[in-house]
Amino acid sequence: MKILNKVLLAVLTVSVLASVSACHHQKPVKPTASTATTAPVNGAATRMSGDGDARSDGQNGANARMVGSATEATGPAVFFAYDSYEVSSDYNALLDQTAKRLLANKAAKVRLEGNTDERGSAEYNIGLGERRAQAVKHALVVRGVGESQLSTVSYGAERPQVQGHDEQAWAKNRRVDLVDANR
Repeated sequence: MKILNKVLLAVLTVSVLASVSACHHQKPVKPTASTATTAPVNGAATRMSGDGDARSDGQNGANARMVGSATEATGPAVFFAYDSYEVSSDYNALLDQTAKRLLANKAAKVRLEGNTDERGSAEYNIGLGERRAQAVKHALVVRGVGESQLSTVSYGAERPQVQGHDEQAWAKNRRVDLVDANR
């Protein structure tokens, strides 16, 4: 019986590893309207593990130093650690400033566009991008911004800010862009 259990465990382990490996090599797909949502986050954002953005230490590292940096085309952004949707406290100033602007102008709207690096399956990256966008939304709602002023969408890995296949490029692609939705 013990030998049978060990054989079953080995077979199960191999099949799980094979399916995980296959998932990480799928070609990304474009997001659909069903990926956009304005549903609230239940509680604070937390670190996630297990996708193409996986990091076990939960640290934002170099990403935390990029507060508010992004290209002029995308505007301000919140960057994330590998496989994380935890909003670093390093972004408090950016979030406070954004909340203050939205509170002063109730007609203003911001679209929170969640993005990931290229690693991971398309499905996982769409989900992670959505969790990132929802985490930033939650951070703004906690600051008093009305949910009607915020919308979220996930593009997964479809809209990289930087082309490349290294940590420098990936770090700049793990982000939520704060886009003026009134334009």
